[in-house]
Amino acid sequence: MPTEFPLLAYPIENLWTNLKKNVKNRNPSDYEELKKFCIEEWNKINPKNYFKNFIKRVKTVLSVNGNRLEPYHLEKIRQEEKKEEENKKKKKKTILSEIEN
Repeated sequence: MPTEFPLLAYPIENLWTNLKKNVKNRNPSDYEELKKFCIEEWNKINPKNYFKNFIKRVKTVLSVNGNRLEPYHLEKIRQEEKKEEENKKKKKKTILSEIEN
């Protein structure tokens, strides 16, 4: 995949990779079972998990006016996402400690 597209392709690529892995792990023995497992695994998917940071990714693509994305663009997005996750964990810990006290 060209380096211009991973920011936008990531959610759907990740979704398909996980779906494929989950179905394969269930070892379907025939077409009907494969079809059944695909539907069951698809229904387990929460799209929010795959697209929660998608708006930021689109903004990053727009910020470079459609030009080539460089590795530092991707790293910046990953760092921001990591910070947000850490902040969520801290907030959760704070809330839990307040509840306990």
